[in-house]
Amino acid sequence: MEHPVLAAILRAGFTPLGWFEPREEDKVPAAARFVILIGNAGPAMFARFARERDPEREQIDDWTRDTVGELASALKATAVYPFSKPYQPFLTWARRGGGGHVSPLGLNIHPRYG
Repeated sequence: MEHPVLAAILRAGFTPLGWFEPREEDKVPAAARFVILIGNAGPAMFARFARERDPEREQIDDWTRDTVGELASALKATAVYPFSKPYQPFLTWARRGGGGHVSPLGLNIHPRYG
């Protein structure tokens, strides 16, 4: 059976890339009980972005903030973004959640999506 939160993320055009139960040393804000990292893998998110954004005023960060914010609200969750200050340790969180490893060049590489 598919988990309803993961299904909602997929329906919204995003991909769950990793998840974990945070520990104090993870420095996750707002006393979260669970962290799900979402992102883009494949054409679904960019197809939705091209279809929905206002090209006169909306860049991808603005659209992402609005779209992921609505998704988080519907799921009774809190969204945190890698482009908002204070910057959070997203690469560390991705590795913690099984969403990658550090390449010899220092890049985070996802085991499935690269």
